[in-house]
Amino acid sequence: FVDSDDRAESTMLEEASLVAEKTDADLIMWNYYEERPDTQHVAYAVSQPVHELTEQELFDFRMNSLGNNPAKENEFDWSGGNVPWCRLYRTEIFIKNNVRFVLNVHPYEDIYLNYIFMEYVNKAVFINKPLFHYRYVDTSSTHQWKEEGKMFQNFKIALSGIEAFNEEHPSKDPY
Repeated sequence: FVDSDDRAESTMLEEASLVAEKTDADLIMWNYYEERPDTQHVAYAVSQPVHELTEQELFDFRMNSLGNNPAKENEFDWSGGNVPWCRLYRTEIFIKNNVRFVLNVHPYEDIYLNYIFMEYVNKAVFINKPLFHYRYVDTSSTHQWKEEGKMFQNFKIALSGIEAFNEEHPSKDPY
C-alpha cells in the first residue's frame, strides 16, 4: 500500500521478500522515514537489524491497531500498528480467514483490517531499515477527516466490526 504522496525505496519489496522467505513470518514490517515540510527522521529506533516480535509484542501491536499504545518508556513503540503501509502480509491469511477492509469507512478502515489480521499472525518480523518514505502533509485527506465530522461515526463502525469478530472468534491472545 503506497499513497500517491509517499514513496518506496527501490529495494523495499526485494528486502522484505528475502526476510519473509528466510523467516517464514506471517507479517513483515519495516522502518520508514517520516517526512514533514521542514524535517525528516527515522520513525523507530531498534537495536537489531531484524527483530522477531515476541508474543507480548504481537499482542501489543494488535492492541495498538485500536489506537491503544501499551508501550512503556524505553520499550519499542508500535505506534504504526494501524497502518497498512510498511507491511508485507501473508496472502493466505486474508484468503483463508476472509480478512477485508471495511468498505466506505475512511479513516479507520486500517484499524479494523490490522486488528483482524493480527488475530491470525503466529510470527511477525520487523526490519530495522527505512524502506519507505511517509510524507506527512497537513492538507491530505488523511489529516482533513477530522473537519468532516466523520471521525466518531467511522470509529464506531470499525469497532462494531471488531466487536462482532471478537464474539464469533474467541481470542487466542494469552494476555
